[in-house]
Amino acid sequence: MSVNLCVEIDPRLGFEEMRGLFEAAGFVDIEPYYDVSVEATCPGSGMGVSADRYDGSEDLFVEDVDSPDRWKLGSQVTFFYRFGMPDVCKKEVADFLKVLSSASPAYFVFSFQHENVYAIRDSGGLRFLDGSGYEQYR
Repeated sequence: MSVNLCVEIDPRLGFEEMRGLFEAAGFVDIEPYYDVSVEATCPGSGMGVSADRYDGSEDLFVEDVDSPDRWKLGSQVTFFYRFGMPDVCKKEVADFLKVLSSASPAYFVFSFQHENVYAIRDSGGLRFLDGSGYEQYR
């Protein structure tokens, strides 16, 4: 069974910036695939990470985003969760979200498999939602 944690990012983040974000977050084994995908590994947990480009015309996959802002999907980063290392995985994801938030004005939503929203970055800034298990990273 695979569990995916998804970050849906608006088109203001240029996809060509993704490799630099992965490097800034400390990811290793970074491999770009043409101009549509970048894959990497989180060093502490071994969690796989993949970023995929979208054309900016699609709505977000996750529904019910509690935000006054609306945006289209420019790229998606997917973390392939590693069982047995929840604290390490959470910290690596939270660190990436902070790097993303400080490097770009792009809005994003972070969710568990496009269902449960754990964090949002919109005009109100980056916030980790209560009950998400990520509150400690505020």
